[in-house]
Amino acid sequence: MNHSTLTRWTLISNLVLFSLFSPALSSAEPAKDFSLPGVDNTTVNLKDFHGKVVYLDFWASWCGPCRKSFPWMDDLQARYLEQDFMIVAVNLDSSMEDAEDFLLDNP
Repeated sequence: MNHSTLTRWTLISNLVLFSLFSPALSSAEPAKDFSLPGVDNTTVNLKDFHGKVVYLDFWASWCGPCRKSFPWMDDLQARYLEQDFMIVAVNLDSSMEDAEDFLLDNP
């Protein structure tokens, strides 16, 4: 199994585990709200996704598996958008320019 396939299966297994335990999580306390700068001078607030299943992804421009996961995540979000599934991708680069360059090649 190559690295990209392993990464894909890791992400899928995490989503499956989350969905299996989501009924137990429904009685847990809600996630703490946060706000982060988004693309195009927007702000992303977790509270804006209330009532939806949110997959929180951390990525960086130097991360090879991240580059391969973006098309997969785009497909996943498009496939489950009508079921209130959202992906919030949080960039960890120290340079906004590096993140913007990455997003030009990997929207």
